[in-house]
Amino acid sequence: MLSGMVQAIEAGEIPAKSPLQGRLRAALIKKMAWLQQPVAMRSPDSKLNPATIQLVWAAIIVGDAESLDLSLDIFLTELSEQDGAAMERQLILADCRDKLLALAPDRASRAALETLSRKIDNSG
Repeated sequence: MLSGMVQAIEAGEIPAKSPLQGRLRAALIKKMAWLQQPVAMRSPDSKLNPATIQLVWAAIIVGDAESLDLSLDIFLTELSEQDGAAMERQLILADCRDKLLALAPDRASRAALETLSRKIDNSG
């Protein structure tokens, strides 16, 4: 669902915000529905269960603070379900940002992603 975003970033492009916003919203809805299923019934299919880190990345790129908060909440929920570990929100966000920046193939792409990341910091 958000794999096109990852491919664009790896190619040195910043995905267009408007279409990405729509895909992000759809992915969040799917992820929330997936979380409401009993653990034993959850499908590993990425069409039904979008990667949570990609939700965080998309929220950063589109500059949507509410979606970022929801994505981080989902991340925390999944971590607590997996091993009962509690992790700080800011540590998760920092790790997600580092991994997003690592996708960028060059300095210019990385700088553009860093700018988007700072914008969401200032909007939240």
